[in-house]
Amino acid sequence: MSRSPSESSRDFNVRSWQVLSHAERAERESQQGKPHYRPPSDCYDGKELQRTPGIPDARFRAFELPSRAHGQLNYPNGTRIPFPEPADDTAR
Repeated sequence: MSRSPSESSRDFNVRSWQVLSHAERAERESQQGKPHYRPPSDCYDGKELQRTPGIPDARFRAFELPSRAHGQLNYPNGTRIPFPEPADDTAR
């Protein structure tokens, strides 16, 4: 006796959730990690993100500093350096 639904009764909803066959579920799970939409590179030029004339360069120096994320220092030019471990103060 097979416990999988027959073709005639397979396409129904349970509390607004569609019941999927094993093959359909595997196909859907394999597609979940894939990106759904990637806009074309020429659709946004970011003109408003340019530096405002008249503001001194000293105010923009913070944008040259790295950000710390995922245990590394990420620089604006794409360089990534592992963040140094903090000093162990228990040895003092």
